[in-house]
Amino acid sequence: MSLTNIAREIDPISPASSLKELIGQYASEWPVRSLAELEHRHGHPNRVTQRFIALNTFLMDTLVSSKPAVNIRDREIGAYTSRYFDLVCLGEVWHSENRKRLLEQWPDGIYFEHKSGKRSNGRRRAAAAAFNTRGLIAAILPPGLAQLGADAAAAAATDPKTMEMPDSAGLVTISRNLPIIARKFLSYDSETGVDSLANKGCLLTVLEVPADPSSAPSSLHIYNTHLQAGTDRRSRKARAIQVMELAKFIWRTRNAVRGNWRRPGRPGVNGVIVAGDFNIDRNGRETLDVASINNQLRDYPGILRDALTREIIGEVEFGSPVREKTEYTLLKNVFQSMGLIDLWDWRARSPGHTSDLDSSGVGEIICRPDPVRAGACSDGYDSESLERAGLKSKSIDYIFVSKNTRNMGFTMDFVRPSRCRTIRNPTAPEYEDISWLSDHLGVSTRVILSPRT
Repeated sequence: MSLTNIAREIDPISPASSLKELIGQYASEWPVRSLAELEHRHGHPNRVTQRFIALNTFLMDTLVSSKPAVNIRDREIGAYTSRYFDLVCLGEVWHSENRKRLLEQWPDGIYFEHKSGKRSNGRRRAAAAAFNTRGLIAAILPPGLAQLGADAAAAAATDPKTMEMPDSAGLVTISRNLPIIARKFLSYDSETGVDSLANKGCLLTVLEVPADPSSAPSSLHIYNTHLQAGTDRRSRKARAIQVMELAKFIWRTRNAVRGNWRRPGRPGVNGVIVAGDFNIDRNGRETLDVASINNQLRDYPGILRDALTREIIGEVEFGSPVREKTEYTLLKNVFQSMGLIDLWDWRARSPGHTSDLDSSGVGEIICRPDPVRAGACSDGYDSESLERAGLKSKSIDYIFVSKNTRNMGFTMDFVRPSRCRTIRNPTAPEYEDISWLSDHLGVSTRVILSPRT
């Protein structure tokens, strides 16, 4: 393959015009020195390209919270992801029946794992009922409607879909053709408010990939997560602690050999992708007291605590202690300390809004059709027009990726990420209630996997 063809594949919007510029779009712990090395990766006969998406599906239908067209959009989301993608990380697939209808749109023989829709046991039921009765009435009902709220809470506590929630993280990970050889789930301890009703966490799936047979066994680790929602102080602090819980989970599992958690391999033996709805605005400016958070994390690895409480200079050089950070700086720094890169920040460098498509007018501003990439949103939009129109959207959906290391048996490279233009067919049922597949745009990329031979 020529430099021009490789450059157009890796970034169809702004293809590199020189080898130096092109090399800057590859993340490795060793420097890529020649076009021949890139030609080897892109032209390898055993190369596998995987179309990847992370999407919050907005599929909730309970007496506590009911979203529009749930029992229609589940099939639409299944059909959309099956048609256009190979590796899929879904969030907010809360209920078993919606998960089943979604997966029915995929062909037989796929691989998937989920933490979604399991019926609660008696202890969970009691806890959920108690939460519904006390928390929701206090949170959402004005004074004088307590009895009405209590009646609604009692009904919610016996609703089958509501009762799936305490065991459901809403997470589904699908692989079209790469076998899933192991899985592990982390349930977040830190939670607050209505989110306490669910079992938010991180679903890790380990995938078998084409690799150099003479090297140490290497796999692809996909971490699918959904963090605490909310903008109040308690929610932001709970979410920051969840970031640290997630980082610790990745730290402890990322080097396991073929999903054997008791068999750690060499550092960096596996490729890592972390994706999902983090509920952290990449463009947000509110800060957190990281010193107080650090006091709750005494048993965490020192490098993660340093990343939480110190400036980071360059790649991973720790600077002076700081008392406060924005949520995104905290997230970026902690993941950076583990060699994980925000793919959007690295390769797209635009505001990248993904949320609030259920508000009229938002989608038309943040997701105009891309003139180059079919089915994608253009990155060249005027984000300030949201504010002028009195509308809000956030950049809260992420793909973090690891660098290639010398201990990996394969290389893992990424095409410039995009936001998916998931507008529904105007003739679809209940289109007037929701014109997009979800209230979130999906974020996607293509992952190029090649054996290191």
